[in-house]
Amino acid sequence: MASPLILNEFGRPVQAGALYRSPRNMPGATDATRSRARLDGDAWRMLSREDHLDMLDDSRAIARRPVVRGAIEQKAQYACAAGFLPAYAGREEAFGEAAEEALGQAFKIINVRGELWDFDAMHRIGSQALDVDGDFFTLLSETETGWPLLQSIEAHRVHNRMGQTKVWQAGAFMGLPIINGIVYGPALEELAYQVLGNTKDDDAIVPATDMIRCASPIRSSEGRPLAPVSYALHDWYSYHDCHDNELRAQKSYSSLVFVENNESGLDESGKDFLRGGPAAPDGSPNISELDGGLHRYVKAGSGKIEAFLATRPSAEVKEFWREVSAGALYGMGWRREMMDLSSLNGAGVRGFQDNINTVILDRWRVLSAHAMRCVRYIIAKLIKRGDLPADADWWRWEMPRPPEFTVDAGRSVTADIDAVRSGFDWEGNIIAARLGITPRKFYRLRAANNELKKQVAREFGQDPSELGYLTRPGDVAPAPAAPDPNTLP
Repeated sequence: MASPLILNEFGRPVQAGALYRSPRNMPGATDATRSRARLDGDAWRMLSREDHLDMLDDSRAIARRPVVRGAIEQKAQYACAAGFLPAYAGREEAFGEAAEEALGQAFKIINVRGELWDFDAMHRIGSQALDVDGDFFTLLSETETGWPLLQSIEAHRVHNRMGQTKVWQAGAFMGLPIINGIVYGPALEELAYQVLGNTKDDDAIVPATDMIRCASPIRSSEGRPLAPVSYALHDWYSYHDCHDNELRAQKSYSSLVFVENNESGLDESGKDFLRGGPAAPDGSPNISELDGGLHRYVKAGSGKIEAFLATRPSAEVKEFWREVSAGALYGMGWRREMMDLSSLNGAGVRGFQDNINTVILDRWRVLSAHAMRCVRYIIAKLIKRGDLPADADWWRWEMPRPPEFTVDAGRSVTADIDAVRSGFDWEGNIIAARLGITPRKFYRLRAANNELKKQVAREFGQDPSELGYLTRPGDVAPAPAAPDPNTLP
């Protein structure tokens, strides 16, 4: 016998034991909720060509606004503060010194567009592209003599033609599916990318081995990602519409100087003009002029003139703006407090610093992975050209991480010193966090500085301590260096 059908108060069958019921199927759901597109599918298939290009257009338009632009640039500056010149981590010190020098020179001219787009600039621009476009691409190239070159390619250049679903060009990838510029294999592996030329005939299919795609995916089935800025597009549009409207109101209000209440609500100055103007005590016309200001007339029972006072925007409106902008910035991985550090106080400062440093390190990890692949490509090409000798550890490099962000640098340094003295931290980690360089490079620079002081002291017949040292009251001055036997009379 079939179980009886149980209906709820709306006459719909009750799903006994259901683990989940979608709000779109619940009573009282709005049309916007019911019409929402389904998201229970592979991410790479759900972003159409038109939607992706619309996202790029909207995100780039919003990124031109001052608040968004400042946040994007600020994050990029912090994430790229240490630069991307790596330190050799292999065993052959001679090779490391030569390779680091070669990289430093190559980075200045590595981009096909020239020195303005050097290696550090590429990553600063790349960080901004991750926020606005979602990803960026770097083509690995070379000159006729084998000198390595890098070409930056923006997100809109890697794409499909209208109506294209498969690779058209003859070759190893012909007939494979292509979605938003990415050529996929059967396991969703990215095999190649289509770079659009100015015409269809100029389009090129570039193997993934010759192109680096830099992105920070949030789903394992993701194709072209949604840009962080796009998550707050509706909020940003609303925020700036309200902001622009308020600016118009302020501009209009700033021109109002007086408000006159009279019986007609009209400018009655013409009456006085026809009568020759109101008389002054001596009988001459009394004429009043107002340059650059507006005189507003309001109909009222009795005549009255008063100064106009504008009270917009209200405190509630400004607080609402802060709330909307804070949510929009948080959606793109940043904090509104970075716009005004004076708003920070109390116990939340440490948590805020940790939050910002986590964001900075996450962005740096994405960029450093891209930089490391470029570095190994450059080193391999220089070895192949004979500019560098062969080395078994040619691929071993350490990328300096950016210095830690702190609201109170003095207090943070004191805390670091205490942590090292108590054994809860070690010098190398502090050096990397505070200075943005590897411990190996720090100690080499420190040793080189000490040697330089000794050389200059010998040149002028002085003790190295005479060149200066930092002491505080109560500190014991360093003992003079032992005399050099080679300089004894």
